[in-house]
Amino acid sequence: MKKKINISISGLGNVGKKHAEFVKKYNKSKLLSIFDTSLLKKKNDKNIVRSYTNLVKNDNCDVVVIASPDHSHYKQIMQSLKYKKNIFVEKPICTNLKELKNISNELKRNKHQIILRSNLILRTSPLFLWLKKQIRKKYFGEVYSIDVEYLYGRLNKFVKGWRGKKESYSAMSGGGIHMIDLACWLTNQFPIEVSSNTSNLATKQFKVRSKDLFHSSLKFKSGLVLRASANLSCVFKHQHTIKIFGTKKTFIYDDLGPRIYSSRNMNSKHKKIKLKSLPENKTNILKEFIDNLYKKKSLTDDTVFDLKIMNILCACNLSEKKSKKIKIKYII
Repeated sequence: MKKKINISISGLGNVGKKHAEFVKKYNKSKLLSIFDTSLLKKKNDKNIVRSYTNLVKNDNCDVVVIASPDHSHYKQIMQSLKYKKNIFVEKPICTNLKELKNISNELKRNKHQIILRSNLILRTSPLFLWLKKQIRKKYFGEVYSIDVEYLYGRLNKFVKGWRGKKESYSAMSGGGIHMIDLACWLTNQFPIEVSSNTSNLATKQFKVRSKDLFHSSLKFKSGLVLRASANLSCVFKHQHTIKIFGTKKTFIYDDLGPRIYSSRNMNSKHKKIKLKSLPENKTNILKEFIDNLYKKKSLTDDTVFDLKIMNILCACNLSEKKSKKIKIKYII
C-alpha cells in the first residue's frame, strides 16, 4: 500500500475549511497540520501550529495548501519552496511580475521537481469540459472573439473586508482570473498584448482603496480577441458569463443558461445545453493534484500553464498601472 500524501493547510476561511474537510476524508491524503492566525488561542489542538514556518519545516509534510489572503501567497510560496514542499495555492499565485519571476526562478533552480498548482476550478465544470471538446473539434468554426465577465455581486464583502482595504488588490487577479484562465484553457492559446482600464465610481462613497471594476482587452497571435471584466460592485447575483463567437456558431452562457445559436435568422431557435456550469465542489483540482502526486505523474506542464495565466494577470495589472497597451512578455 502506498504512503498517503501528507498535507498541511495555511488559511482556514471558507475555501480552506473545504480543503481541510476533503483532505481528512480522502483515502490518499492525510491532514498533517493547520496554520491560521484566528486559531492560535486553541492550545489543545495537536494539528494547529504557531507559525507558517513551523508548518513548512515539518519533514513529514509533502504538500502545502495555501488558502490565506491573496497578499500572503507570495511569501508563503517562497517559504514552501525553500523547504522543498509541493504547493497547491488559491488564486492568485502572487501580485506582480517581480514576485512571479522569483517563484519561477526558484522552480527552475529545483529543476521543476517541486510542483505548484493554482485552484482554477472552472476547468472542472461539466459545461466547460464539454465546451473545450467542441472548440477543439471546430464545432463553432474558427473562434475569433470571446467575452467573459466575473460578476461578484457581494458588495459588503468587498467594501468591509480586506479586498477593499488593500490598495494593491486587483479585481482581475482576485476574480477575473477565473475567466481569463477559462478562455486560455478552452482555446489552448495565450494572449500577446493587453490594454486595461479600471473604475471605482460605484464604490467611491465607501472610500475603499482598491478599484471595484477592472476591464481588459487581450489580443492573441491567431487574431482572437478576448474582452474580460471583473465587476465587484454590480447589482446582480454572484455569476460568471461567457460568449464565444465562432464563424459557424455562437455560444452564450449567462443567467438564462448555456445555449448555442447556429443562424442569423431572427426567427431561428437556439439550442439549450443541459450541463452544469459550476463544478461539483471546490476541491476537484485538489483531488486531481493529490491523485497525480500519488501516481508520481509529472505535472510540469500544468505548473507552467498556471504560471503563464498568472503572467497574463500581471500584464493586465501593469497595463492598468501604466495606462497603456503593453506586450505580454512571458517569463516562464
